[in-house]
Amino acid sequence: MAIIALAASAVAYAQPTLNSIYPDGTVQFQPTNVLAFNIGSAVGITSLTVQLSGTNLTGTGTTQLLTNGSGLTVTGPATSETATAVLSNNIVYTAVIQAADAGGPTTTTVVFDTITPSYTWEAEDFDYTNGLYFDNPQTNAYDGLVATVNVDGYNPNNPSGGGAGLTYRPTPATGASGNLGVENVSDIPRAAYVGTGQTDYDQGWNNGGSGLWGNYTRHFPAGRWNIFMRGAGWQANSTESALMYQGGINGTLLGQYIVPNTGAGHANIYQNYTWVPLGDIAGNPIEWDTDGSQQTLTIQAIQGNYNANF
Repeated sequence: MAIIALAASAVAYAQPTLNSIYPDGTVQFQPTNVLAFNIGSAVGITSLTVQLSGTNLTGTGTTQLLTNGSGLTVTGPATSETATAVLSNNIVYTAVIQAADAGGPTTTTVVFDTITPSYTWEAEDFDYTNGLYFDNPQTNAYDGLVATVNVDGYNPNNPSGGGAGLTYRPTPATGASGNLGVENVSDIPRAAYVGTGQTDYDQGWNNGGSGLWGNYTRHFPAGRWNIFMRGAGWQANSTESALMYQGGINGTLLGQYIVPNTGAGHANIYQNYTWVPLGDIAGNPIEWDTDGSQQTLTIQAIQGNYNANF
């Protein structure tokens, strides 16, 4: 009698695929009130969760686990689902999306923001030639322009000696410079610098303070605003990094910036950026009122040791 052995064969299934995620975090400022993405599976999705963590610009955070019918809306067949979740404005989010089918789970993490800025200005775009300035749009408009010493800015340490300030804002050959130190930035890009041929810069080279300052003259939009620095650095949380004045270096003190230590786990602490509010001595965010007329805001480094992008 012949015995025929039948070997069971295992069927291998591909894991789910996630696509069309938005916001996707490829650029800063992706304001929307909905997180949306698609999930594809040849055999059908069996589970889907989103761990959604959000932090506002003053550092207060929340975390929630979203599932179908509980914060997550899922439509379409199990082989091709579309999922959405409600978002809030002015939040930095981390979304950990996990989908599973018979082939196992797929996990995707995306970091994005829903910040809706009313007005931004670049830290490297301080005034030039005795108080001249550009209103928006102003991307790279200050390229090659030199600040007048003690009028537009003051820097007792010529930044050319430290290798900074040469690629965007040139410095005088000798002596103290009105120009602050400028260098290329490695922050998450913004749309104005993606595929446009423009280069983003930061203002830095202020370690130890030394009192350097720069004026920023604009027609800031009318209203009541919080003012945030996009900053990176190595500083104790209780240490004053910089002050902001209205009306020039001898004008009205508006508040202080305390740039935290952003270096933990990062190779270059001065390029790991976070949001730093302009605050009072107790750390409360300052509200600044303006009527839309021309104003000059001044940043003065105190302890320094930070880079400012915008």
